[in-house]
Amino acid sequence: MVLSAVWKDMGYNCIIYLAAIVAINPALYEAARVDGASRWDEIRQITIPQLFPTMKVVLLLNMMGILRIFDQIFVMENNAIARNVDVLMVYTYEQGILNFKMGIASAASFLVIIATLLLVMISAKITKYDME
Repeated sequence: MVLSAVWKDMGYNCIIYLAAIVAINPALYEAARVDGASRWDEIRQITIPQLFPTMKVVLLLNMMGILRIFDQIFVMENNAIARNVDVLMVYTYEQGILNFKMGIASAASFLVIIATLLLVMISAKITKYDME
């Protein structure tokens, strides 16, 4: 399941990183070459620091996506792994749709929203991401 999630999100993440790489000012690389920097030095001293804000955004988007994962587990679920995989969104589906317990399903959905909000706030605090 982890491999399928990585495969599914890889294209989206690559497009975000490609846009960030294209946005890096070429004059920085030119100045580094004039100063005698190698290609590895350019990557280490220019590219990675310039991509750090993008890395934070991609990490945050992926962490929020993990909390809301449902479709991959629902499609890949079979009786052998059904009892070993407990994800809140699958539980919400089982309680709300299959068992018609809408109160429990609503509470579980609310927990997902609260967990996502807490995750965003914690990651914003840790990475000092500007929320304005």
